Amino acid sequence: MTDQPDRFSEHAGPSMECDPHPPLPTPAQTPYAEPHWDALRSERLLIQECVDCGERQHFPRPWCRNCASETLDWIESDGRAELYSYSVPRRPVEVVEYEPAVPYVVGLVDLDVGVRVVSTVVNCDIGDVEIGMDLQAVYDHVTEDVTLVRFEPA
Repeated sequence: MTDQPDRFSEHAGPSMECDPHPPLPTPAQTPYAEPHWDALRSERLLIQECVDCGERQHFPRPWCRNCASETLDWIESDGRAELYSYSVPRRPVEVVEYEPAVPYVVGLVDLDVGVRVVSTVVNCDIGDVEIGMDLQAVYDHVTEDVTLVRFEPA
């Protein structure tokens, strides 16, 4: 027996009826990723590139994951992409707030700049999603401070 309360019990009953679509959790923003978040708010997609070895990476980090250099720059993607793989969650996992969103498509998306990112595929029927399909970035202004990149069929 654990000392933790049932994580679902507090979300049952009238509270869910009053707010059937509570806000979803948003990513933590760190100082070294500030250019990334600023660009997303302006509907631009920036990717880190190591000045020393040329490795490109996403999600932003304070150092290169390839050579550990701290000399990083930013390049801009035009948002063109291809779907490498995907999954369709049909029930929420751990975060009860995701329950109204299921089912949805989570994709591994290969950007035009050679970086693979994890994001959601939106604005299409789940049955129309195919590996290899061309995608285009779209921007979801979740809050005043947080904009997320998602992808839709090109």
